[in-house]
Amino acid sequence: MPTEISGSTGVNKIQSSAIETGDMPTGAVLQVVQNTTSTTTHITNTTTLTTATDLNVTITPSSSSSKILVTVNTGGLVLGTTDAILFNMLRDSTTIVARARQGYNSASAQEWSSLPFVMSYLDSPSTASAITYSFKIGMSASSSCHLQINSGTGTNDGIVTAMEIAG
Repeated sequence: MPTEISGSTGVNKIQSSAIETGDMPTGAVLQVVQNTTSTTTHITNTTTLTTATDLNVTITPSSSSSKILVTVNTGGLVLGTTDAILFNMLRDSTTIVARARQGYNSASAQEWSSLPFVMSYLDSPSTASAITYSFKIGMSASSSCHLQINSGTGTNDGIVTAMEIAG
């Protein structure tokens, strides 16, 4: 039998502050923040890690016990014969994930190869202050790489999502 909720049961007296973030069960999603960009990041003939332009997200956890699930998904192209494509995730200025082989390109120096850049990480930042997650890319040999290539017929946006999970 369904329960009917009406103002006469006192439900109308619940205040918005009655449910606090701290009352949420462990594992509950507390907030979701997303950033998209179609700004292209070009890297040419360098083995130095380069910050991906506009591929970042900032979130302020409600509690220092919260975890943050960060995901990134963007398209990319690689030109040249490079041994490995590097892809790192940073929390503010600290590298928290370093992929030494996000991909591998063995094509000739004149062929472009498609390479998706996808990563997920469950972080435990232990802070209730604002955090910015960003990404760096690089190659193990001189070559070229592009992120968020917009073909002009649609978008190939870079998407970064941060979800606060109750700890």
